[in-house]
Amino acid sequence: MKLHHPYQYNNQYLHRSCTGLASAHPLDYHLKVLNSKGDRNQVFSDYVSYQFDFIFEPAYFGTITWFPFVYQFEDAEKESRHFRNKLIAAILGCGAGRIPQLPHRPRIIFFQEVKSVIINPRSRNPKWKQAFHTHFHLEDWNAASDIHHLNRLVQTQVRPRFHRLQREDTEENKAIVIKPWNREHHASYNVKDFYSRQDCQDGDLVIDYQNSDLG
Repeated sequence: MKLHHPYQYNNQYLHRSCTGLASAHPLDYHLKVLNSKGDRNQVFSDYVSYQFDFIFEPAYFGTITWFPFVYQFEDAEKESRHFRNKLIAAILGCGAGRIPQLPHRPRIIFFQEVKSVIINPRSRNPKWKQAFHTHFHLEDWNAASDIHHLNRLVQTQVRPRFHRLQREDTEENKAIVIKPWNREHHASYNVKDFYSRQDCQDGDLVIDYQNSDLG
């Protein structure tokens, strides 16, 4: 498999990403052994599980459906960075330029996934294209300990003037959906996308390393 994207998953980048792990850390050794055996599915699954078992347990799971659609990973990454900064600033009640470093803010992990969407829904000859949508796992924080309050922050402080979140919501199709994080349903939710895409050119582009607080 060819790796054309600088953020794609590979052993070298994975261990460079795990800045919180010492070289002798048990997880680091375990991932190296699995990767040396070519068991990339298990490597990815273990790496994701480690985040939620030992780094932090999220309180919220969110899904963002961008519109206009996003067709490139780099664009999904850019929109997610903007969303992250606005969201954390809203939670902390500070300006986007004054967001503190960890541990003085909530952790968040982003996953970029793809699915087929109809790009001309009013046409008699519908055309489909692969577009990115985004999932995020957000840590609990005193300022957003209530999901209703968090949703109000998103609607009143994050969505306004955010170009790709401006479309009108319908009951079946909302730009942002945030739910309480459920370990059974959400801890391995994004692993399935890695399994389905691992043989594609962009199969590794699942974790958004640049925007995520990985341990």
